Formats: sequence, structure tokens, C-alpha cells
Amino acid sequence: MWIYLPAVIALLIKFVIIYKRYDILMLPGISRYFIALLVTLTIANIVELLGYPYFHLVETLPDVMTFFLKIYYVTLIFLFSFLLQITIAIVRRKSSFRFSIPNLTLAVLFSCFMFATDLFVSGVESIGYTITRVPGEYYYVFQIYALVMLFSSIGVCIYGYFSAGNHYSKIQCTYVILSVVMMSTPIFLAMAAMSLGMRVNAAVILPIGVSLFLIILTYALNAKGIYNLRVWIPGTQMFKLYLSLHKEFMIYPDGTNLTAKERNQRNEKRFLIEALIKADGNQGQAARNLNISQSSMSVKRKFYKI
Repeated sequence: MWIYLPAVIALLIKFVIIYKRYDILMLPGISRYFIALLVTLTIANIVELLGYPYFHLVETLPDVMTFFLKIYYVTLIFLFSFLLQITIAIVRRKSSFRFSIPNLTLAVLFSCFMFATDLFVSGVESIGYTITRVPGEYYYVFQIYALVMLFSSIGVCIYGYFSAGNHYSKIQCTYVILSVVMMSTPIFLAMAAMSLGMRVNAAVILPIGVSLFLIILTYALNAKGIYNLRVWIPGTQMFKLYLSLHKEFMIYPDGTNLTAKERNQRNEKRFLIEALIKADGNQGQAARNLNISQSSMSVKRKFYKI
């Protein structure tokens, strides 16, 4: 069915980013929250896909399906929390425990209340092709929490844009704002539809916004290599470089059974390939980055058959 398509595409995008996570160059404080965000979104995506085909179990297993849906809401709670931490870390250029402790504590407490009570989600119902929540007495508190966290993330980035001391930081904040807006739009639309009494499932449209959010966010965090189309086109130089790089680790992942000389040569070859990838295949630029002459670079490429 067509409703599966956005969630399937979103899941594939997450798998690509997880596979290419080592190509994402970011500060350690941002990296931790980004990986946590990515794992959280992957769990939410899997819950989305599992929820579509079993909507008919609402009548026979209402408690199980309600618990299943609450897991999805918990992933959203932590999504908003990790997103705010990422924006704070980008602006401050480091991780901040001053903000992370109360932020994550609130997310944990909110999640506990979500599971232990029916105050936010009291049940689940079928809408013909999937399931949706039956709002609890205080469901609006979840909506307020989501809006506050999203607008706070945007506000932090706007502050970072105007207080940034260099052009790169301004561009980075701009991309993060754009990514949050992309994800927020379907969330706002779903909330508006639910407020009007419409029976909708945000999981049908949310994967589209989340996919755009992840693509733009990883680009903002200096992950341009992921979106270099030549990496995925067989026969291009970038494709061959990436293939050569991964072959080194597939054949000898930990350097076992290699002599010291072979291990040094393997490391040198890896450095050369990584330098060429970062230089977008430009041999002269790669040589300058490695602080060697272009002729030496050419000789080494022939020796290692790069």
C-alpha cells in the first residue's frame, strides 16, 4: 500500500546515515546527541511500519496496541529533547550539562507518565488503514511540550545565528533552522487536524518531514560526503575511492595476520584514500592536505593502485 512508502524510504535513509556515520565530522558533544537522535528516529520508524498492518488488532488486543502506540509517543518525547540539545551544542560549540540534565530528566519523567497512566493517551482506535490515538484528559500537555521544544530549538538557532562570530556558524544555524522547520511542518499539520476532530495518524506524513530533517541536519553538521551523488554511481572516481576504502576494512578489519610493514602500508593507503575523498578526488589538494608533493602523491597512488 502507498502509505508504507514514506516510512520505508525514511527507514532506508536512516540506515544510510547510520552506515555513513563515520563520515560525519562533528563535535563530540553534538555527536553523542546526534547518534541518540538517529537511534530514536529509527525506533519510531520501525514502530510506524509495524503499526500499519496490525490495525485490525485494535478490537482484540487494545491494551497491547495502546502500549505499542505509547512507545511511539515516547520516541517523539526524546526526539524533541535530543534535538534541543543538538541546537544548544551547535550554538555553544560544546555539550552543556547545565541544560542537558533538566532537559533529559523532564523527558524521562514525561515518558514514565506516558506509560504508567492514561493521562496523555488513553487508548487506540482503527481508522481503516492504520491506527490513531484516543487522547487522554491531558493530551494537550504533550502538544504544548512538543511545540515548546520545537520553537525552543528554532529560537536557540536564531540566537546562534545573530551571535555567531563567523560566516560558517551562521550558515550552520540557518541549515539547522531549515531542518527543524521541515520536521515541524507535518507535526503542526497533524496537531491542527486532530484539534479539529479529524481522525489522522501523524505517522503517515511525519516520515517525510523527518527524512528532510535528517538530510538537511547531517549536511549542516558537515556530512557533505554522504550526499555526493558520485559516491553511489558505479565507475566514477569517488565510487572507486569509497569502494577501495571499504575493501581495506572488509579484508583485514582489524589488521590481523599482517606484518608491521603491511600494516603501515595499509594505514598509509587508507590515509591517501581518505585525503582524496575529502579533496573530492583532487590529487593536488589531497597532496597539500597531507603536506607532500603532488609527484609523491602520484607515485604513491600508482604503488597502491588507487
